[in-house]
Amino acid sequence: MVDIECLVCGKTIEIPQFIDTNNYDGQIACQECASLLHIKLVGSKVRKYKVVEKKFRSLSPNEKVTDSNWEAERELKGQTGEQEADVEKIAKYNPLRDYLATYRANQLHLAFEQIEGIIGCKLEAGAYTFKSWWENDRRHAQAIAWLEAGWQVIDVNLPQQEVIFRRELDTIGRPHNLKKERRHGTGI
Repeated sequence: MVDIECLVCGKTIEIPQFIDTNNYDGQIACQECASLLHIKLVGSKVRKYKVVEKKFRSLSPNEKVTDSNWEAERELKGQTGEQEADVEKIAKYNPLRDYLATYRANQLHLAFEQIEGIIGCKLEAGAYTFKSWWENDRRHAQAIAWLEAGWQVIDVNLPQQEVIFRRELDTIGRPHNLKKERRHGTGI
């Protein structure tokens, strides 16, 4: 298990187990202060990390990041915060994007609870009540995560609280998000 210290609040951030710590270059959110950090891991060692987005304030020790305290902080500052909110919401789903990007099968059934384990927090209430929350629409932060990883939601069962993802394939059946590799002598 690899841990890093948040550069904003100083709290320890555990790198989720599904992230390949031998070779990872991406973003992770601090669950304490909600700041967004960019990290590069090579050989299970931190090679580089920096603050991508700093929150307006530190949260109290018992307070976790939620949509409501983000909204309250924006109102206190008298800002619309549209762009900042979008960045934060997108970052929240980066662990799901990373998980899907490394999953090798072409279809995956996940319970909502499993997704919450992957992203490290509860899904919004809309995920439990509206099928439209699961649409493959890039205007929604959660959809950006699975679409960027090369997946689409093909079915949602709200009563069972589960979703089925299918990997997008190119015209010859390869995952579309994997770069075409050229191998000497194979013509691929």
